[in-house]
Amino acid sequence: MAVMNVYDKWYLGTPEQKSQEGLHRALLYNFLAPARSLIPELLPRMWKEVYSSDETVSQPSEAEVKQAFKSLGRHESYLTDANSNIKMVISSRPLPICIRAFSTCPGLRLQDLTRGDIRTYVRDKIHTHDYMILLCRSQPQVLEEIVKEMVEKSSGVFLWVVLACRSVQDGLDNFDSLSEIKARINELPPELEDLFRHILGKIEKRYRRQAAKYLRLLYCSRIDQSHQPLAALGLAIVAENDLKVGAFQPVKGLSQEERQLKCKMLDGKLRSRTLGLLELRPRWYTDISESDCECLCSPDLEVENHDPLVHSVVDFMHLTVFEFLRTPGVLNLEIFDPEDETFDAHQVLSYVSLNMLELSGPKYSIDSAVYFEETMSYLRQASTLGPQERLQILSGIVKQFDSLRRASDTISNERFHVGIFLAVETGMVDVVQNYVKLNHGLRGTTSALGFPLLYHATRRPVVSKLKRPPPLECKMISYLLEQGANPNEPFQLDAHSTTPWESWTWSLKCLRFRKPKLLTELEVTRLMVDSGAEIMRMSRLPHRFGNHSECLLNRVEDFFGEFITWDPNSSNEIRTRQSLLKLIDSIKSREGYNLDPNRRKEKDLGTPLKEDDQPPY
Repeated sequence: MAVMNVYDKWYLGTPEQKSQEGLHRALLYNFLAPARSLIPELLPRMWKEVYSSDETVSQPSEAEVKQAFKSLGRHESYLTDANSNIKMVISSRPLPICIRAFSTCPGLRLQDLTRGDIRTYVRDKIHTHDYMILLCRSQPQVLEEIVKEMVEKSSGVFLWVVLACRSVQDGLDNFDSLSEIKARINELPPELEDLFRHILGKIEKRYRRQAAKYLRLLYCSRIDQSHQPLAALGLAIVAENDLKVGAFQPVKGLSQEERQLKCKMLDGKLRSRTLGLLELRPRWYTDISESDCECLCSPDLEVENHDPLVHSVVDFMHLTVFEFLRTPGVLNLEIFDPEDETFDAHQVLSYVSLNMLELSGPKYSIDSAVYFEETMSYLRQASTLGPQERLQILSGIVKQFDSLRRASDTISNERFHVGIFLAVETGMVDVVQNYVKLNHGLRGTTSALGFPLLYHATRRPVVSKLKRPPPLECKMISYLLEQGANPNEPFQLDAHSTTPWESWTWSLKCLRFRKPKLLTELEVTRLMVDSGAEIMRMSRLPHRFGNHSECLLNRVEDFFGEFITWDPNSSNEIRTRQSLLKLIDSIKSREGYNLDPNRRKEKDLGTPLKEDDQPPY
């Protein structure tokens, strides 16, 4: 079997697109895609995890990937057939480090290769303009003079040519003379960064504040590479009030014509406010009928009514604009000052996602899941949005989905009660603190789904199903325990009686099937032990030396110690070992605790476990 392996490295991409880890995983995937029968042999841990755990499958470790390549090299299906003399073709921008490394090698300059294409592009863009036709009648050489000057100054950079053509077309619209058109070309800086500064300086003063807001919005949207492209329709709704956001008002009942009008107005605003640096682009789905995502162009979500404009996204005209904004100090320039102390890009983006979530309908779909995840992420970062406002928004989100709304309607009708569990699962400690203050405590509080909040904080049954769930927050768990949350509070889960502690200890058994964040797992376990958790439930932990006569402390140390490399030179491993010792000390310090589980004192919390106990999932 012959396999051609490809990996596109992109330094503006995700970590997987610009790291050695991503390279190894991509190459391994390309090898295994046509030979899936080799997966159990090359990645045994992941294969076992798929069939042994309901948790999201974790990525392979560096050691696992290296071992997979070694096994692949020895496999009879793949025989290496390579020449010892290899020629490589490397394409790079003229970065100083690349010039030094490859200056002695044969090379080609891009501007020498693209000169003809640029000449053709410039001619096609300007020779059909009505005024250019008139100029050519009196001065036949004018077209070639303009084309030659632009080709020479472009240095092979197509983006510079595109922007220069726009300026020349504006001059033709204004009936500029040949000398004035040449002056327009000469005033354009040859370097892109300087050219962007020049364009920004051309923005009308009355529009600069809006331009700063739009550019900052898209920059914040793009800087976090886990988010989807910025939906034009969602931004168009928020942009109607000059991007000023107060209390969120969900959009209702937009007709198809209204959606089209809003997106057309946004398209025009972006052109005038940012002079083309931002633009609307068709969404990436080339065939909406074959994608898993829904079309949001019309109220009935029918594909037949698909409108590319309404379904478009807002993007930079070119990646180099984003690179320019990432340059240290650029966003501190006066042109990027929104002159509005209340403006918070993350708050605006959360409202954009909320609007799209509302438009996606009450049924849980791929699109609604994406907008739900984005809303949660932006709300966590919205520094100007108060805790009570965020809780109101979270409650509205719960009522958006059929499954969550039905549960909340039957459990509680309190104003803010239905959304508190989302604040807990996403680690919004200030929101929960405000809720506790308004309700004079937290004892006896269950979520809209009928679960203790401590269960939501530790197991996160809703957000853990997201593609990129937020990290487990020890601060949230610690706060709930301080407020009286009980690790041993019984509740019903899938027709079984369990507690937050039982559910947590059951999840620990799955550590072998995923890459654990051991510091967090140990700290959460210690916090619950210190708060009176039934210690004997930890005897469920697997033990490689048997499970009858070994003392519980040995079982705990052996289980967690399996994930520690015990490298004395690793600061992370040192902190992990210290955390494990703290957990062991917490177990030892429990009043009435006996190290031998076969001779437990009655004062010890917990009840004997039976072999037929149902798992607490």
